[in-house]
Amino acid sequence: MILTEGGNVFKDAATKAPATQRINRNDVPTTVQWLEQITGLNLMDAMVGSTGQRDTSGDIDLAIDSNQITKDAVLGTLVNWCKSQGIPEEEIMNRKAKGKNPAKLDNWIDQTGIEIHFKCPINGDAKNGFVQVDFNFLTVMDWSRFMLAEIGRAHV
Repeated sequence: MILTEGGNVFKDAATKAPATQRINRNDVPTTVQWLEQITGLNLMDAMVGSTGQRDTSGDIDLAIDSNQITKDAVLGTLVNWCKSQGIPEEEIMNRKAKGKNPAKLDNWIDQTGIEIHFKCPINGDAKNGFVQVDFNFLTVMDWSRFMLAEIGRAHV
């Protein structure tokens, strides 16, 4: 049995097509460095899975130590960034899962289980398109990073 998870969380409201794209390997570090600037977190060492291993990646997976920072703290930082960009509040959080706005799919942030998903501008600039960033909040970092690294290598 092969476990395959993931997929594109963000869809364009009009076309239902993915609102994010694959990211070129060369753009991964600069996009993660941009995320470091807005979150204040050391994220270059947090990349896991197949992120940056191939010519392109479908998303950026980051392992976040939930013993050091909470999911709510990172969520608040991302929401505040969206607000600072003039994004209307009703477009920030994906509420379709809660039935509050089922027709609205083109939001910027979604939460599932231990993850926050963020529609991230590549290199911090929307002109470059968007990539899905998955912040994975983990409690046992050594084991979790090992498991996520192994899963990522299995797909390479």
